[in-house]
Amino acid sequence: RQLSAGPGPIPTRDVPLVRLVAAMSDNRFCDACGQLKPEVRRAEAIEARLITMRSWCQQSGKWVSPDDRVDEATAAELLGVSPFTMRNWRSAKQPLAFFRVRGRGRVSYRLRDLAMMIEEGE
Repeated sequence: RQLSAGPGPIPTRDVPLVRLVAAMSDNRFCDACGQLKPEVRRAEAIEARLITMRSWCQQSGKWVSPDDRVDEATAAELLGVSPFTMRNWRSAKQPLAFFRVRGRGRVSYRLRDLAMMIEEGE
């Protein structure tokens, strides 16, 4: 079995070498140790958390907007706090971004912001 990478096929026994060369040219990896950079690991953890949260919302029948926003009650449930805590955070100007719908006063939160808050707290 052979893999194609460029002008000609590369035998599979050379695949680890191809991955090593690709990793060396990839700026996601540390030049000194070859490991993923911490900011990349954090971004991947946030993305994984975001996917999990989106899936949970869909399975639980929770509303998720096309741009991945959820209502205050759902956000509170995802964070494991009370909706009243969310209101207190807003009035205390905590760093969690929120959106207020004009005229109706409803508040929503981006799933990505919630995922970032969870990942920063762990």
